[in-house]
Amino acid sequence: MIMGEDQEGPTAPDNSVCAVIVTYQPDPQITRRLDSLTNQVAHVIVVDNASESAIVDRLGLWAESHDADILLNRQNLGIAAALNQGFELSLAKGYEYVLALDQDSQALPDMVHTQLGVYRSHSRKDQIAIVAPQVEDPEVGMRNKYLRPKGRLLLERVRCNGEIIDRVSIVISSGGLFSLGAFRAIGPFRDDYFIDYVDTEYCLRARRKGYEIVVACSAHLAHKWGGIQRVRLGQVDLLPTFHPPDRWYYISRNRVPTIRTYGLQFPNWLLFDLMLAVWWVIRMLLFEDRRLAKLAAILRGTVDGLRGKMGPLPLE
Repeated sequence: MIMGEDQEGPTAPDNSVCAVIVTYQPDPQITRRLDSLTNQVAHVIVVDNASESAIVDRLGLWAESHDADILLNRQNLGIAAALNQGFELSLAKGYEYVLALDQDSQALPDMVHTQLGVYRSHSRKDQIAIVAPQVEDPEVGMRNKYLRPKGRLLLERVRCNGEIIDRVSIVISSGGLFSLGAFRAIGPFRDDYFIDYVDTEYCLRARRKGYEIVVACSAHLAHKWGGIQRVRLGQVDLLPTFHPPDRWYYISRNRVPTIRTYGLQFPNWLLFDLMLAVWWVIRMLLFEDRRLAKLAAILRGTVDGLRGKMGPLPLE
């Protein structure tokens, strides 16, 4: 279990926070990661996207023993629809904040307490949509850098060195502490995206509506970045993602409506995202397997995005 080595005892959970975890065929360690939440939030909601029956039974036993809610979808509705289900139930139960978590993320001790402290002490707390943690992947030894506007055409990548990073452009949803008041004003996640760019689109929409995104640097989340692997080329560490073709499809498709909707308003994000897309493809072609299948998925996804064909890929 990944723990902070110099942490004091856990802080009592805050009654204003509910955690929402989306699962789909999680590994057997999922219940251990769920256990890490019990001292940090008042309630847990698990939304399962049609996992195998043995996994559903395991999640059900955990939910029963921890007085948690579990929502069982009969088919995989995607990350966005599942998050919306959990957020709406949290609203109905009267919570003020939601901690969103992927199934392969673990909240480290006092993460939520630290995020709440940032919300409550910030001079513009009513304008904050998300307080994100410092995200780190212990398997590849990587700590996330955060994008912040530097003029209209540039973004700078900022490390966590102080207490907070203000005016962040985009963050991943996992580990984010979301204001449900802001969620009501911003609107739900786009469930027609299914997966990928779901958090990016929400962040850009929040900023367009005048909300801010903040990173709490003393709050830590252990998060596995998919199939990412460290590849060394000379003195440079490269991190190809090793996404399967279907993920390349969703990334390429969902990029199109996101650019159409927000590219002109956020040209710094647009330029960064296009350069990153090119770099990801080059890195995939240099280091990954199944290149032709992935290139075909990129082309198909881009064409479907231009045609406005959204939703999940049909089962083959």
